[in-house]
Amino acid sequence: MIHPRDEMQDAPSAIFLSEYLLDINDGSGFLSPLSAQDQKTVRKLGTRCTFSKGSGIFPQGDSHTGVWIIEAGRVRTYCTGPTGREITLAYWSPGHFIGGPEVFGHGHHVWSADALEDCEMLFCPA
Repeated sequence: MIHPRDEMQDAPSAIFLSEYLLDINDGSGFLSPLSAQDQKTVRKLGTRCTFSKGSGIFPQGDSHTGVWIIEAGRVRTYCTGPTGREITLAYWSPGHFIGGPEVFGHGHHVWSADALEDCEMLFCPA
């Protein structure tokens, strides 16, 4: 028998809290509106990074310095409460970006992100 959690691990789409299922893949084609040449330029200006399963991408409280575009793998975003309890906010899949809400205001991450599996990401500095 397959446990529902195991099925979720193989799912290719993102999962996040939303009132509307139609919103679930908003942002999954973050670079897709750009022309092929513009996508190439963005990738050239960004820094390609790899993260092993379980490694942290950014911690809650760190300064925003740019956005991370997921090119392969899946990422979990979560908030750590005062007691140390982690509350998962979302699971993100390729094509989504993370780390952006305050990027241009140079704020601080209000949640953390880690790699659910080996990931390839593009870091685009602010």
